Amino acid sequence: MNSAQLDNKIISIISNLTGVMETKIGLNDTLMGDLKMDSIASIELVSMLAEEFDIDVEMDETLKIERVDQIVELARRHLGVTN
Repeated sequence: MNSAQLDNKIISIISNLTGVMETKIGLNDTLMGDLKMDSIASIELVSMLAEEFDIDVEMDETLKIERVDQIVELARRHLGVTN
């Protein structure tokens, strides 16, 4: 999976979780502000990504995530995907 495919997959997962159209989700969007997610939904999102990509994400990493680009970077780092 290349970087663009990964970005699109993550945005698709966020869209399914939030109900926000994929075309309205940007990498700089904040989870709680722009996408109206609460802390439970944010943790659920990371859990969904961990399951989808078969990665282990530590809770301290999860709690630091505030924006979509941070989720993308987390997944890239765990999967070894570069830009």
